[in-house]
Amino acid sequence: MSKLTFLIIGSILLLLCVRASYAENRVSATHTSAALHEGEGTYYFYNGGGHCSVPVPAMFTAAMNQTDYNGSQACGGCVKVTNRNNGKSVVARVDDSCPGCNPGDVDLTDAAFAQISPLEAGRIPISWDYVPCDYPSVLLYFMEGSSQWWTAVQVREQRYPVSSLAYRESGSTGSYQEIAREDYNYFVERSGMGTGPFDFRITDIYGHVLEAGNITLQSGVPINTQQQFPSMGTSGVINQADK
Repeated sequence: MSKLTFLIIGSILLLLCVRASYAENRVSATHTSAALHEGEGTYYFYNGGGHCSVPVPAMFTAAMNQTDYNGSQACGGCVKVTNRNNGKSVVARVDDSCPGCNPGDVDLTDAAFAQISPLEAGRIPISWDYVPCDYPSVLLYFMEGSSQWWTAVQVREQRYPVSSLAYRESGSTGSYQEIAREDYNYFVERSGMGTGPFDFRITDIYGHVLEAGNITLQSGVPINTQQQFPSMGTSGVINQADK
């Protein structure tokens, strides 16, 4: 084998190794960003009125950094936050955003922070990921003042964060219409949705789809869909006929 041939073969093998390593690193990075996040944990005093525009729950709550808040997509999601110094964990629901936080950071309420660290620490290294919220069924809520001419709808008490909401007139065989999401955690149809009733298609961040039919426009009243997203490991469409 000539020296030139040896060099060419060596270069090809080196290139293949680099590409394989690059692909492996990309897969690892994708998994980390989709499942386990790392950042810093802090705390603040919270009495309601968070960016997610939801009632204060009985459970612990947290404010999410702007990147992972993702235009209010994180709202209502439950996160398991672990103190990387001691391994202690706490579960909190995202009810607010934290504009001053860096990507990966979570600002816990003081009561939640105290479950994993003395408050005196102030700032701790954390890891976190989404876990299922323990709610029996998803609620829909039309903002007070909603009408056939201007309609704002919120999804509450979902098992996992919601990625999209769409609607159509009940009984229609037409396509669902996606509703634009606002950063205060409402899906808003500025020209109105009509008088209803409506069928809604709710999709979570893992691709689970829930369909709730014959929903009437009731402003300011939580509406129980009698349905909930499946736990991880299952997929498909859930509708009232399946209940």
